[in-house]
Amino acid sequence: MGKNVPNAKEEAIDEFDEIYKYIFNSKKTIILHMLCILKSLSGTPLSSPSLLMILIHM
Repeated sequence: MGKNVPNAKEEAIDEFDEIYKYIFNSKKTIILHMLCILKSLSGTPLSSPSLLMILIHM
């Protein structure tokens, strides 16, 4: 079992890395992150209708 743990850990990290790259490279997700940052800076709630409309039109 001791030998399998590092391999499983590496596989999990590789899998997470691929998922993260896919998510990060998604244009929608990048725009969503930017909107979230802008919304948090401006103090308006994320559940605002304008945000939903922007996401629907993408």
